[in-house]
Amino acid sequence: MGREVLVDSSGLYPLADHRDPSRKRAVRIVRELLRDRACFVLTDYILDESLTLAKARAGGYAALRMLEIVEQSCAFEMSWIGPDRFEQAITFFGANRFRRRNPPSLE
Repeated sequence: MGREVLVDSSGLYPLADHRDPSRKRAVRIVRELLRDRACFVLTDYILDESLTLAKARAGGYAALRMLEIVEQSCAFEMSWIGPDRFEQAITFFGANRFRRRNPPSLE
């Protein structure tokens, strides 16, 4: 197995919608990465966002097509966020929300 590549909705959506202007580029990139034996990592949050986007833009068929692509390909690996990981992210962002290199001026 090659490197892991996190796929977000902007990379996943064009694979399901043939009318998307980014489709040719997305397909080319996916083919190159598959040739290099990459593993595409998705989170449940990204998949949910992608399916919602597909349904809103292109209808239910595009959303189902996207789901089929993910479910039928051994190149995709799901990473489930779950309550523990979600809480860790909230804690991280909460602890770091006031740490800025250039804080905004209050004047």
